[in-house]
Amino acid sequence: MGKNIFCIFTRNCIDFLNRNIRVACRRIKYTCFPHKDCIEFIKGITGKSLQHQSTIEDYLNHIKVHYENIISNIPGHVYWFDLNNVFLGCNEEHARNVGLSSKEEIVGKTNFDMPWKSSAKYLNKINMQVANEKKPVEAEESGYIASGRFITMLTKKAPLFDANGQVIGVVGVSLDITDKILAEKKLQDANIREKQQEERIHVLQSIGFSLAHELRTPLGAIQGYASEDVENYSKILYEGYNLAKENKLPVKFIQPHLAQLVKSSFHDIRDVTTRANKFIDMLLAYVRSQASDNDSAEIDSNSFEVCSVSDCVNNAIKQYPFIAPEDKKLLKWENKIDFKAQGSPILIEHILFNLIRNAIYYVKAAEKGSISIESKPGKKVNALIVKDTGQGIPEDVLERIFDDFYSTRDNGIGIGLAYCRWAMRAMKGEITCNSKFGEFTEFVLTFPITQLF
Repeated sequence: MGKNIFCIFTRNCIDFLNRNIRVACRRIKYTCFPHKDCIEFIKGITGKSLQHQSTIEDYLNHIKVHYENIISNIPGHVYWFDLNNVFLGCNEEHARNVGLSSKEEIVGKTNFDMPWKSSAKYLNKINMQVANEKKPVEAEESGYIASGRFITMLTKKAPLFDANGQVIGVVGVSLDITDKILAEKKLQDANIREKQQEERIHVLQSIGFSLAHELRTPLGAIQGYASEDVENYSKILYEGYNLAKENKLPVKFIQPHLAQLVKSSFHDIRDVTTRANKFIDMLLAYVRSQASDNDSAEIDSNSFEVCSVSDCVNNAIKQYPFIAPEDKKLLKWENKIDFKAQGSPILIEHILFNLIRNAIYYVKAAEKGSISIESKPGKKVNALIVKDTGQGIPEDVLERIFDDFYSTRDNGIGIGLAYCRWAMRAMKGEITCNSKFGEFTEFVLTFPITQLF
């Protein structure tokens, strides 16, 4: 009986069986009634009983319809071929995905008639392997379906035998595992990124602390050379110069503006080195925070102060190291309405450094556009907006720009924007980005309203 059931996978076998039964019934010229054991057997398969007066034809048709219904509604793709790789049948889902209106339409077609015809030779080769080796084969098969979607199927194919044990075709069952593969790839990529990030954090921490030490040493020396004592001696020297000049002694002439620059430079040098040391402190706090669940765990908010955002913008523009004069001309500071923020001026200025640097890079890469900075005080939050009309950011990149160590530049390490987000959140603020590829990129820094007493 098992071989008879296997034969229902091909319509030719079923029709052959039915024709012979009908001929036999006509020859003996009476109705054949199946034995009660057969009736019980059918009930065990289909869950339904046949009447005792039913014929053998009824009995076989009942089984045929039952199994055809099962095959038609099996989840996934079910299909079968003859030894010439010609389709003999399939289930409803397979017919639907190849663009047929019914499963009967597939009879007589080949893989070369299917949406995946570019893979037909490979698929036929698997079919022949199954038929020749007379054993099942499991494989992943990929191709396009009628909707134009490219899918990957987990397929198991097995040989079909006739009553004499001869291979007469191949039956296949395929399940769409495209979403599963994509999900596994995303998980794999996420695990790789996580491992890479851990390694980078370790390297960053190792290098960061060493680099901080190496930077602090020359900064300390520079600050010592520009100490107040040295500044006082420079004033004495300048007074001596003026005295010699008044008494018409032979001294070299010093331009007044250079003399003034010398007088102010000591204070400026001390200010720059102090700010540099504070920035190193902030950078080390950021590095330490990477190993913590709390982004701002390593920063002391007691060091924050109420600062003027306009002053921060002005200082950032003044101190930013523009490489070329035309770079500075790209930048416009608009709507200069000041508001106060509780935070660190150094953090805000370095956030602006990062955003200005990125904006200049992408405006120049697009060979078009300009950069604007605009302040927008509000009722709930105050905002500072940095916008450029350069090349913009693609959607798939936009969702990751604040991720640690994510960069689309060949020489980028992916710390800049991640640091900006960390710094804004440390000041109880936030940074967001809106962009349209090919048109603009806009970073919005929002600060909580600061109550002044």
